[in-house]
Amino acid sequence: MYFSDSRTIRRVSRDGVVTTLDGRRADLFGARLAGETAYERIMGLAADSAGNLYFALRDDRTIRKVSPDGRTATFARLGGSWTPTGLTFGNGALYVLAEPRLPPLRGLLGSPRLLKISGPGRIEILATAR
Repeated sequence: MYFSDSRTIRRVSRDGVVTTLDGRRADLFGARLAGETAYERIMGLAADSAGNLYFALRDDRTIRKVSPDGRTATFARLGGSWTPTGLTFGNGALYVLAEPRLPPLRGLLGSPRLLKISGPGRIEILATAR
């Protein structure tokens, strides 16, 4: 099982051991420690059948992928003013709930939007709320 507190991703094993997979450590004043990643606003987690973990970064408008060996890479970047806020994996594709990043844009762009990512560069809009 995986969970996030918005800045850190952790895994709980079957025997109850908690492991930090990725995230940020900071000193008392909020400064990043050397060598640490700086993820802010992790908004969704999803795993595929191959053991890859995907997570959405709201402020960067990206979806990152962590492979079973721990390598992290950008899986997709949403364009324009859209930001990922939720993820699920099914039928070989990643489904993404995306919303306009800035609240004033919600009236202009509609909110939310359901996207399907079936491979690198293959993003399809399935539905948009009005």
